[in-house]
Amino acid sequence: MPRTPTPPDADARIGKKIEYVARRLGDHLQAEGFERHGRTLVRTRGEGHGLHRQILHLQGSKWNEGSYGGFYVALSVLFPKVNASVATMPSQAWRADGADSIDEAAGQVRERLHEVLPPEGRAWPGWHDFGEVRIEKHCDLDALASDLHGLLMQGALPWFERHGRLEAVRDGAGMLGGNMLDVLCAAAWLGPDGDAERLLAQFAPRLKEGRIAPVNELAAWLRSLALDPAPLLGA
Repeated sequence: MPRTPTPPDADARIGKKIEYVARRLGDHLQAEGFERHGRTLVRTRGEGHGLHRQILHLQGSKWNEGSYGGFYVALSVLFPKVNASVATMPSQAWRADGADSIDEAAGQVRERLHEVLPPEGRAWPGWHDFGEVRIEKHCDLDALASDLHGLLMQGALPWFERHGRLEAVRDGAGMLGGNMLDVLCAAAWLGPDGDAERLLAQFAPRLKEGRIAPVNELAAWLRSLALDPAPLLGA
């Protein structure tokens, strides 16, 4: 049986405390298929175009200092093949770097744990403003990790199951700002029921502006998805 790690001292820097909580969460969630990479926990689900990474990340507060501070629990679902497809356009080649990463910011569907919990989960006394988890100087980090594990089981894992589908990308559910290219890619891969033609007609006026990508690039990319770029090229 693995030895339980020793928590950092009360005077330890806040970063070490957050990393300890991440480590303990990794222990708790190993049975669910998650692997820990620093402050990030990841598991892979799905297959084909629907293969995706379910990502949990403990994001330190920008106000952290010394031994005091807190973190947010960021949730993300990343579809590597969506990122890779969009990255075939020269103007979007930068997305290739995050195509198969574990960076929660590169995911198509994103949220914070506090926002996906039922009312009883939101009532947990450890929450502070905007879903921040605060770590006080003499905080019991093992108890904190145990509480968070319960909240993750209650809210995050069901959220992952609901959003680990191309339909969630197509619908723009949980997208921070949304991304029309990701939506179109997912819709095209969903086939006749994906509603890709309607979405392309809806997005065409903005895509024609060429701010997201040059129109000629977009047209070639759409053809690679078996979509007719006519709405984009029309007057």
